[in-house]
Amino acid sequence: MDLEALLPALKLTGEGRGRLAMDKKTYVFGYEAVLKENSDWVLAISVPLQGEEVLILKDLRSKKSPDGGDRNFETRINDELRHRSGDQAVTGESFLEEFRGMLRFVLREKLQLTATCKRIQEALECIFEEEVYRVSSTNNEIIIRRQIDEKHYVEMTGQNLTGPIFTRNNFFLFAGAADAGKRQPVVSLELFWKE
Repeated sequence: MDLEALLPALKLTGEGRGRLAMDKKTYVFGYEAVLKENSDWVLAISVPLQGEEVLILKDLRSKKSPDGGDRNFETRINDELRHRSGDQAVTGESFLEEFRGMLRFVLREKLQLTATCKRIQEALECIFEEEVYRVSSTNNEIIIRRQIDEKHYVEMTGQNLTGPIFTRNNFFLFAGAADAGKRQPVVSLELFWKE
């Protein structure tokens, strides 16, 4: 299977339903996501009984996020993680920084950015701006993983490949070694796309 050809099938714009989970707290929402011409990625969500919130990842062509923008969804994530017990190294800022990096990796062709990839057994290992991303697949799923440090890694999956797109994307931040078996993520953002 050509893993590089599967990466563009990860849908990152459109609308659907989503779920954000942190520890035992879960938010379910409707959303719309767009990639603006100036390379801002915008996620507008509607949380039932709480209203509309926005997450803007500005200028994805740039590795570092510029300051500013409407970040009330980021505030929600920061507030939740600040009050959780356990690994205090995981903050809303670190989660969104890793999410931004993963989006930049997946959207790199549209953003006119480059990565160096090589096949290693059944996987693809890509160096993108000094970070290592490992891409693998199973029957109907693509998995992108980046080890942050000894205890933390991020993973993005695309599931349910139907036609030209995966209809579900998951972004997880895990605490613990990547090979330590099945565990619950510290933070998960799941996006179910309308076709």
